[in-house]
Amino acid sequence: MSDEATRRMPHSAEYFGAERDYFWNADYLDLLFGRLGLPQPAAILDVGCGEGHWARLIARRLSPSSSVTGVDREAVHLAAFERGLATTETAGLSVSTLQASAYDIPAPSATFDLVTCQTLLLHLREPAKALGEMKRLVKLGGQILCVEPNNLVGRLPISSLMSVMPVDEVVRLSEFALRYVIGRARRGLGDETIGESLPGLLAEAGLQDIRVWLCDRAAAVFPPYDTAEQAALLDAGRRWRREGLGPFDKAEMRSCVLAGEGSEAFFERAWADYLRLDDRIAEAAANGRWHTAGGTLFYVAAGRRGP
Repeated sequence: MSDEATRRMPHSAEYFGAERDYFWNADYLDLLFGRLGLPQPAAILDVGCGEGHWARLIARRLSPSSSVTGVDREAVHLAAFERGLATTETAGLSVSTLQASAYDIPAPSATFDLVTCQTLLLHLREPAKALGEMKRLVKLGGQILCVEPNNLVGRLPISSLMSVMPVDEVVRLSEFALRYVIGRARRGLGDETIGESLPGLLAEAGLQDIRVWLCDRAAAVFPPYDTAEQAALLDAGRRWRREGLGPFDKAEMRSCVLAGEGSEAFFERAWADYLRLDDRIAEAAANGRWHTAGGTLFYVAAGRRGP
């Protein structure tokens, strides 16, 4: 999926599970693709496709004679991509894959009506280079559609517990999040706030008719935690901590915080705060007292390739 990130950290497909299927509201996607006004049938390229979560959502909004091609560096994810699109909902679609880097995709120029990616650019050392390759592959008049977050917001200690936490702990955890995000970018692992840069990156790539939206879905969790989505979110957090994945990968977190000019002493104290907060969340959830609206900044940006 990405370059250095694939060697030092697990692919997101390896720690995201069922919770990823709740990123979007179906009526929002209908509106979004109505706004894009894609030709039908359409040729779609999904760069950094992973197991195909994003492509499956796109495919449901295409005519049966359309084509969807997935690009990823990992063969195992491409196999899952093909399996995931072999459903009755996508019957008739032409589905193919390319094992390649986002910087060098073996396909002819000006081939696709839409070239898209979801949560790819935040993992790349050179996102502008990847966008240049995406522009090469889209037809004249075709569109590039990128979905990228500002993950710093999601890393802040914001929930129903914040008002009862010591202020210095809230400040330290917020600094912890900021130093991690800055350090991650300095290590060449990608910019977790890249959603804020999407419009400018599309403009620098020479795209026209640039439009920017936000995903309207919030990952809310509240008692009695009885929906499939909430169960998936809570299960993910427990699994990540138990297996040391994602936000609970201590070695990776330390490296990024230190690269963000945090000291070893700061990291150890903030890490203890981090785990203590997770313990509080688990206890409050067990007692039916934890809740969060789960708002995120998840940007959707589109641009058109002009003549």
